[in-house]
Amino acid sequence: MRKINFRCKSHVTGEWVYFSVALLLGASAEYIHNTIGGDKLDATTLGMDTGLKDMHGAIIYEGDILECKTYCGGRKFSGEHDTYRFVVIFQTDGFKAQRQDYKSFYAFSLLDEPRCIGNIYENPELLTK
Repeated sequence: MRKINFRCKSHVTGEWVYFSVALLLGASAEYIHNTIGGDKLDATTLGMDTGLKDMHGAIIYEGDILECKTYCGGRKFSGEHDTYRFVVIFQTDGFKAQRQDYKSFYAFSLLDEPRCIGNIYENPELLTK
């Protein structure tokens, strides 16, 4: 069974705080508050580790922005762009890559060599380019 990790931005430092569900199971409210910052964390930035890595080996989290050129073995997406950007989202049936220009959803297995170029919290402007 894989270790489920999360990340969340700190209101105090502005840095990402990383923690695992195992840390929280059976822990008291005081322990959680002291260990991962309690109300010092920005809950709107909470994202779960997908269990996948990008082409450079970086862990992909919910809320990350991915970029890739092709899908399914080299076929280009229909459209006139050279690269395509996706936001990593979680739906009831698992993680998906949501394409920004058509609002479609793709399974990660369809994306060839995705690379993480930022996230929706720190780099929302990447979605308008």
